[in-house]
Amino acid sequence: PRNGSARSPNNVAWDVLESLMTRRFSESEKKVASLIGISEIFLQRATQSGISEQKAKSPEGLRHIRFFNALLLWALVKETPLTVLEKKFRVGRGPVQSLKESASSTCATMATFCQKLKWNSVESLLLAFQTRLNFGVSNQELIPLMKIEGMTANIARILHMHGFTTPANISSGKLDELLRVLRKSLPFGAPVSSISEDLAQKLKDKAKEAAMDQRKELMKQARNIEKRNKLAGLKLEVLQGNKGAKGQGGKGKGRSSKGK
Repeated sequence: PRNGSARSPNNVAWDVLESLMTRRFSESEKKVASLIGISEIFLQRATQSGISEQKAKSPEGLRHIRFFNALLLWALVKETPLTVLEKKFRVGRGPVQSLKESASSTCATMATFCQKLKWNSVESLLLAFQTRLNFGVSNQELIPLMKIEGMTANIARILHMHGFTTPANISSGKLDELLRVLRKSLPFGAPVSSISEDLAQKLKDKAKEAAMDQRKELMKQARNIEKRNKLAGLKLEVLQGNKGAKGQGGKGKGRSSKGK
């Protein structure tokens, strides 16, 4: 395929990536891309004549495919609407969803690996990215609200701006105040009656359920931390006991040799 229609077996539109690299990236972004091995010459060749499956599976091909996927995931996290994202990257909704699920699964696996090695900071970063990716929001503070069934990023942002920062805030808040804030999410010119009091009440009910789920999750986390601390304390006691036994054994041997 020629004239910008080239695609790799991994569903990468090479002309899209080449256009981003040469026309839309800032100088600093180009420098970062260059540092990780992204080549404008490779992209130009791929755009003009495409690449074979063998070339796509080469280290150079995989590097560029992963870069394309990383840009797509970053756009998702930055709350780019799916319709815009599909047009910008020329990729279908199915592959986007598949990539999102794969990235989320990889984050969870790596977070477990980091937990085993006690790399707590890296584990937290991975879990935070996974959560943002799953909910499609750029602001970590919106995550509690996004756990309410049916919540959207736009409504969550408006609720957060007006003090409804958690499901508990919503479930315990005044209905008329919540209704007033919800109507601020309506497009310009839309009738306020399109968001009714019944809808606001349903949101309060869903928020109450989410708040209960969050409390259960926090209690579960607290129990897990307590178990880990007890286990760590037990291991420490065993180690100290072993050291004490070795010390006493050494002293006994010393006394025995002196007696001889």
